[in-house]
Amino acid sequence: MSDLCDKDLTDEEASCYLERYPDLKDFFGDDLRKAKQHWKTNGCTPRESRIFECPSAKCKQPITDKQAQCYLEKYADLKNVYGDDIEKAAHHWRNFGCTSKENRSIECDMKRNSLGYDDDASANVLKAYNKSHDVYNFNKRAIAKENSTITDIEGNLESTQLQLDSSRMKYMGMTLGAVVVGIVSLKILK
Repeated sequence: MSDLCDKDLTDEEASCYLERYPDLKDFFGDDLRKAKQHWKTNGCTPRESRIFECPSAKCKQPITDKQAQCYLEKYADLKNVYGDDIEKAAHHWRNFGCTSKENRSIECDMKRNSLGYDDDASANVLKAYNKSHDVYNFNKRAIAKENSTITDIEGNLESTQLQLDSSRMKYMGMTLGAVVVGIVSLKILK
């Protein structure tokens, strides 16, 4: 057994131990003596690796339903176990997630928009675009002329103005890559 098993729990620690683990609370009720005994014989062992410490002030802070939902969304392992049960998520946060052992976060990534981009970064991109918009308009004709020579997969002239869809670009890239590999292979075989 580890050195932790030599620890004699105080009444406060035994009470926290019971509160942290509903299975123990259901089995032992409020019997601190039995909780202390369980700690020494089972809880401290590597097989169970239970925590006896009382929650820190940070862990005692109430969390909102939104934070509990974010907590579930952020950690796939919890989402798999608890689904959308925010009460269980809040319990996990208070008793396990906020401990130094797990050190998980309940902070929502509020700055992300529906597309997954940081709102501040999106605003900066728009600001930069608007700042350079005049330069873009100045060069737009040159860009359009340059793009008018691009042909699509069927060989038809395409006037895209930089709006080729990604599947065509991927196909063109793969085709170009295959041609390059073929040329290199032929040169090596000579």
